[in-house]
Amino acid sequence: MKVANYAKTGATYYGYYQSISSLFIGTILLFIGIYISFVYKAKRTHFTQAKIINDVSCDKETGKKKTMYNCNLVIEYKHNDKVYENNHLVKSNRKFTKDDTIKIRYNPNDPDSFDSFPTNPKYVGYVTLSFGMFSMIMALLCMNYPMICGGMAIARNVSSALNPKRSN
Repeated sequence: MKVANYAKTGATYYGYYQSISSLFIGTILLFIGIYISFVYKAKRTHFTQAKIINDVSCDKETGKKKTMYNCNLVIEYKHNDKVYENNHLVKSNRKFTKDDTIKIRYNPNDPDSFDSFPTNPKYVGYVTLSFGMFSMIMALLCMNYPMICGGMAIARNVSSALNPKRSN
């Protein structure tokens, strides 16, 4: 009976501690996700396919598991019926050749400003927001049912209950 009481007490305290830390982390992630998703204004918001117009020179890097290429590209893309031509250095597992295409995003106010980052930052914000909400839901669950989140504490306290410290 004493072992069970130690385990239950440990699980309860651990569950409360877990809920407070999850609530803190969830709140931070929630605010970061809201900022990235709804407040942050990305400058490079337009996506297009750019055509490679040069004879590509690539440096090959062979790693343990895969081969990467550092390619120096000259790309061409259109914005408002005007053609833009720029140099772009790409590190990829794909070796590019002339007339290949690459997806880029650019700033519509300054079409010379571009990158080949494939994801809209809003999606990163949505994922961060989701993790924050999940963490806060778990925190509320642990506050109401601390035994659910206290499994590790049970294992830790069972060994101390079986081998109690004796006072002299």
